[in-house]
Amino acid sequence: MAKKKSSQYTVTAALKYLQNEVLQITGYTKTMYQYKALAYFLSGDRKIDDRLKITARTNPLYVHRDVRDQIYLDPVQHQEIKKVAEAEGVKISVVLFQAVLNYTCIQANLLGITGRIINNDNK
Repeated sequence: MAKKKSSQYTVTAALKYLQNEVLQITGYTKTMYQYKALAYFLSGDRKIDDRLKITARTNPLYVHRDVRDQIYLDPVQHQEIKKVAEAEGVKISVVLFQAVLNYTCIQANLLGITGRIINNDNK
């Protein structure tokens, strides 16, 4: 089996909160959840939201991400994510953030917990 490579990425506090809510309800491990998010993203349109492409922190549309997370990618996953990053003109960490964001929003909607983010003090 090929050695997995560690990658770090950052997310918003609100996304992390919602992801933790989904994990608590579903009972998924964080690793399983991340792999499902990647699989879902890579099987879809592989597009990065324009706001996530903004790098100037002074831009009012810049998405501030301040919570670090880590994932271990096998070589195939890493190559696929690298291809998306190059095609979209972003770093790998942005692709990972988009994958987790997409999957978390879908899961939260299916579980009926999208409104919980409004009451989170860690926005």
